[in-house]
Amino acid sequence: MSESTLLPYSVISMAVLGDTEAMGQVLKHYEGYIVTLVQHEIVEENGETAHIVDDEWKQRLELKLITAVTKFKLH
Repeated sequence: MSESTLLPYSVISMAVLGDTEAMGQVLKHYEGYIVTLVQHEIVEENGETAHIVDDEWKQRLELKLITAVTKFKLH
């Protein structure tokens, strides 16, 4: 997620207006960032470390993003 890969204004405005396909594009755009935030590192019995995704927290962050987008004011 860098400045060169910003979501087009048209996608954002359609998502704000309730377009489910556009909202899906917003969620897809931020998916990597959200997954990074909800990963936990665990040490397995054999001593190796593994990264697991907390699905509950992933869903919570996605819901917060959806809520924020729907409250966004277009000018």
